[in-house]
Parts: sequence; C-alpha cells; structure tokens
Amino acid sequence: MVESVAAKVPKSELLKWTVEEERVANANSKTLYVIFCGVDLQEFKRISKFTMVKEAWDILQIIHERTNTIKQSKM
Repeated sequence: MVESVAAKVPKSELLKWTVEEERVANANSKTLYVIFCGVDLQEFKRISKFTMVKEAWDILQIIHERTNTIKQSKM
C-alpha cells in the first residue's frame, strides 16, 4: 500500500506558508479586489468565480478585445 506524502507531514506543517507564498497570496488577493471593484456587475459575474488574477484578467481581455479594435477603427 502506498502512503501519501501528506499523511507523513504533520497537519500543522501543511498549514504553514513560506514568506514568499504569503506575499504572493496577499498580492493576488489585493489585485483581485481592485479588479472586482473596477468592473460593472455583468463583468463581475463573469470573473467572480476565479481565484487567480491571471485568470480573471485573461477573461477581461477577451471580453474587451473587440472593443479596442472598434475604437481604433473609428479614430
């Protein structure tokens, strides 16, 4: 029988984050908050399920990709 690695590590050790992991998680949370505050309700509904900034940002880029093309062609 194969034991999982998590079974060998005490639970308290699994919950500890390194300084770098905590810094990245805090930056991600703060950035998501800023993005959520800056979009309208329809866009918020599309991106609110994401927990990583990159995922939410990619969706917003796809949503607004065509709008930039239209704006540039009218100038």
